[in-house]
Amino acid sequence: MTFWIYAGFAVLAILFVWKFVPETKERPLESVGAYWKNGRRWPEPAE
Repeated sequence: MTFWIYAGFAVLAILFVWKFVPETKERPLESVGAYWKNGRRWPEPAE
């Protein structure tokens, strides 16, 4: 029984990360901070 409780929490954690945690690969730290300040929208790239 304990295994199934653990497995259920693991599935919920995977779904939470998949839905709410943004992909930050090759993005500067300042851009990630701006993402959270801009209401979960990535800032426009500077040209």
